[in-house]
Amino acid sequence: MSQESVEKFLGRLVTDGNFRRVAAASFEHAALQAGLTMSQAEIAALQRVDLDLLAALADSVDDSILRS
Repeated sequence: MSQESVEKFLGRLVTDGNFRRVAAASFEHAALQAGLTMSQAEIAALQRVDLDLLAALADSVDDSILRS
């Protein structure tokens, strides 16, 4: 697994609402759009992440570190 790409992907899911919407439709497309290279196994593992929980986490993050 490319730990760096996975971490960047998860970070974007938390800090970027538009990225979260793209990922909800297609994690693979979201990774490509973000320029992140990940294996099918990594994408499959990330697809098991609960996006609603990440959205709730995003709601608790200070606005100064969220993407606008």
